[in-house]
Amino acid sequence: MTKTLLAAAALVALATPALSCDICNAPLFKKYTSCIDAAIPQWDPKGPVLSKMNFDPAKAVGIVLLQCEPIVVKFGNKYGNNLANTLQSVAEQKVSEQYGVEVAR
Repeated sequence: MTKTLLAAAALVALATPALSCDICNAPLFKKYTSCIDAAIPQWDPKGPVLSKMNFDPAKAVGIVLLQCEPIVVKFGNKYGNNLANTLQSVAEQKVSEQYGVEVAR
């Protein structure tokens, strides 16, 4: 399991213990966390391409989340928007941490 998947699974388990096992094994859950994990290196502001452009790390966080948003919308339609918001919040925290920026409030 990736760091994003582990963190999201832990948070979902705290929010909804009865559903956590089923949801964390759901294809949409895995697809979303895989999307986030794949997008992180693509938009890394410290990476070989974006570091040369002095790219804003806060904008990079938003781009990663937007890139995977269609999946989290489908997740919300199937499992509820509260769980989708929790999942997206965990992703935002992890991407922000990876890029060294504060979570947007």
